[in-house]
Amino acid sequence: MLGILAIVTSITVVGGVVLGIVALVLGIVGRKRATRGEATNGGVALAGIITGVIGALLSILLVALGAAAFFGSGGGNLISCVNDANGNQTAIDQCNNDFQQGVGNGR
Repeated sequence: MLGILAIVTSITVVGGVVLGIVALVLGIVGRKRATRGEATNGGVALAGIITGVIGALLSILLVALGAAAFFGSGGGNLISCVNDANGNQTAIDQCNNDFQQGVGNGR
């Protein structure tokens, strides 16, 4: 069940990565118990492992794609501009406006 939730919530880091890792760990524990004959849910445990890994990897992929899109649209320039503003809110607002104008113009 956690693996399925990890896939469904993979658009968020908490949902995809955290739930995926928890599903993976619990799936491994369940699989070991099934192998020792202490449980009969080996198939469900394996499904938890598989869906947990898929959810975590999907979430990591989405974060990487989002970061690539951000930096591809001038996000690095925004970060530099905000850092150079040294806390001056007017300058930070201008950085944000410039970034939004750049994104709107296809930069």
